[in-house]
Amino acid sequence: MKKIIMILLSTLLFGNMNFVIKAEGLFNGDITIFISPDGNDSYNGDEDKPLKTIEKAQAKALLYRNLGYNQITICLRAGVYPPFSIEGTPQSGNEQCRIFYENYPGEEAIISDSIFLDGSDFCTVKDNAVLDKLDEDVRDKIKQYDLSGYSGNWQINKIPYGETVSIGAMLYLDDTVMNLARWPDEEYVNPSQIGTIIDKGKLKISDKSIVERWKKEDNAWIGGYFSSDWAYETIKISNVNDDTVFLEENKLESSSRIYALNLLCELDSENEWYIDKEKKIMYFYPPYDLKNSKIILTSGDRDLISMSGASYISIKGLTLDGTQGIGISTNGSRNIEITNCIIKNSTTRGINLNETYDSEISGNQIFNIGGSGIILGQFITRNDLIDGNVEICDNEIYNFSQFIRTYTPAIGITGVGNLVSRNKIHDAPHNAIMFGFNNNIIEYNEIYRVLSETNDAGAIYAGRSWAQAGNIIRYNKIYDCESSAGTYIMGIYLDDMFSNTTVYANVIDGLPIGIFMGGGHFNIIENNIISNNSGKAGMQSAIFADCRGTDSWFASAFEFEDNKILSNCEFIKELLQVKYLVNPAYEQYPKLRKLLEKNYREPQENIIMGNKSYMHGGFNLANEVIENGKVENNLMYNEIWDFN
Repeated sequence: MKKIIMILLSTLLFGNMNFVIKAEGLFNGDITIFISPDGNDSYNGDEDKPLKTIEKAQAKALLYRNLGYNQITICLRAGVYPPFSIEGTPQSGNEQCRIFYENYPGEEAIISDSIFLDGSDFCTVKDNAVLDKLDEDVRDKIKQYDLSGYSGNWQINKIPYGETVSIGAMLYLDDTVMNLARWPDEEYVNPSQIGTIIDKGKLKISDKSIVERWKKEDNAWIGGYFSSDWAYETIKISNVNDDTVFLEENKLESSSRIYALNLLCELDSENEWYIDKEKKIMYFYPPYDLKNSKIILTSGDRDLISMSGASYISIKGLTLDGTQGIGISTNGSRNIEITNCIIKNSTTRGINLNETYDSEISGNQIFNIGGSGIILGQFITRNDLIDGNVEICDNEIYNFSQFIRTYTPAIGITGVGNLVSRNKIHDAPHNAIMFGFNNNIIEYNEIYRVLSETNDAGAIYAGRSWAQAGNIIRYNKIYDCESSAGTYIMGIYLDDMFSNTTVYANVIDGLPIGIFMGGGHFNIIENNIISNNSGKAGMQSAIFADCRGTDSWFASAFEFEDNKILSNCEFIKELLQVKYLVNPAYEQYPKLRKLLEKNYREPQENIIMGNKSYMHGGFNLANEVIENGKVENNLMYNEIWDFN
């Protein structure tokens, strides 16, 4: 019976009974299915007879997998393909058979949910009502594009602080993000520079010309840092009257740094653009002739490749280009490889790995991302401290956090036992790497030109936990980071009593504070080099460690109910949640189990040893850090260290 089934399957696959014997000889080997935008799903998928759709190739791959092949490759020829999904067992590989999706050698296979615009289809603006809104000096330089023949979401969305959402449609010219028409054209302004705050939701403008221009707009926003230099968001303008701009939320402060965006009347500089979503016309001030340019407008919000319950899948060498969603997303998946891909022009995230384990993300180039580059979230194995075994290595991630500008790092991991190694991360307004949970290793990463417009922030960051122990940060190189918002930026930042982390042999150059420990316990900070080879002013401390647990401003973190341990103290609640006293997995943290026997408001048993400061600040350590820990052999040198 088995042989009969195999013959029937072979007939379906190969359409020729004479091929049955040859097919049986290949069952333990590899096979490739070719697809092309110019193919045909009635073909057999050979190199000279490619299929047209990925879905047809997936169906054929399932037959090959069930025949016992060891490796199946779905090979994409050059061209643009729509988003696709890989759903569970029917479309997955297995221990005996891995399924690859990869480009044909030397060809670019693009997955996109965007519109590729033809530069020759842009034309001059003729509508007098539009021209009247534009600055007279630039009217002849603005081009328009008719989008009426396309479907898409042209709405601009709110960016709330602390959430990851797509800003909506975005324009990319030759892989450079363009700017929604804004005022001022660059940087931010303080409200006092342009007017007076009224009730935190109204801004009385002193320049009447601004008010007159903005009155004509119906979908304008204010973006910026309203209350803190680490909290970016956008708020819609609800109305503009004779002299006042009204916001939908009351968040303006005297210290706010803001700008206005998505205003046609402010389309007055190169690289700015605007969509009239009612008329479906886009207006653009191009920096050069568009005829031979690559122009992408993100129109759809699908994840370009989505995997759910998938396993033994490799994505290799593909280009993920343009979406309001995510480049590649996985959920409940294992044994996934994403290697040597280009992931760009996504307004949300590059790669999102939810409950994904035993996987490798390596050798990818990820850029022009609205939020984070790579996010890993593992929660179901957290209490048992089972290693997630995800390696995020050798990727280059840059120009991220373009729209969701804070707490959207290049790499963010919330999990147990994962590796972040040898990545190059650069050019962003806030964090490079954020981590949480236990026993992760962050090593050999090169980080530069991040933290560019935020304050009270760290290139590598974690905060607010005692239970999230056993993490290691080592051999990283962090340099060339300056912020327009202030000098309270750090290379490595263990914020708000984050504990039980080892930080050693890192090199940090030219940041005002090299390593910051905010009152935590059982941290080891050892053999790091903090330098100031650039000779920049404003260097504060090589290592700073405080005792914030006893400070009045931090008292709310230790509020109890009726003086009982079962309280709303977030640190203790987390310890109880993981059952740290009876959970066998937490035996590996013996000091943690005894923490509440000590004065846990004061930093306990930290080791700060063998660190060196070259032409930088000193070691500013609270007395409690010194008295309750071990501080030895930290040296300062008034000389340049060979940073390279």
